[in-house]
Amino acid sequence: MIKKMHEQIKTALYAESDTGEFAALLSNKIYDTIAPPDTQGPFAVWSMEGVTITNHTDGKERVEADVVVLVVTDIRKGVSDHLTYLDALANVRNYAATVASSIDRLTFSLMSIGEVQAEDKYIVSRSVLRATSGRI
Repeated sequence: MIKKMHEQIKTALYAESDTGEFAALLSNKIYDTIAPPDTQGPFAVWSMEGVTITNHTDGKERVEADVVVLVVTDIRKGVSDHLTYLDALANVRNYAATVASSIDRLTFSLMSIGEVQAEDKYIVSRSVLRATSGRI
């Protein structure tokens, strides 16, 4: 179930409520856990953290995971440019989709958005989304 959820999170970051704005702004440079060594901004790196599985008495399960997304942009373009990417990322909270035949819907809650910091030639922000899914 965790692997299916992982794949659906990736899909959500690209699809983002069918608008695809986040992926388009990044030229589809969204990486799972680690970006390639010479990647130039803008790009995003995401990872699943703190996965919790809760069993209910009716046989159903609920899975929650924090999805940490680092957004990296060129410092020369400034904070205003960076905030455009964060606005698009925030739209992921509107995503809801069927994950697989045995899993109901995957939904997101926005826990924190864009703790922005300057690092060398980049602006980097860390945002956290909570992904929730259940087995039916």
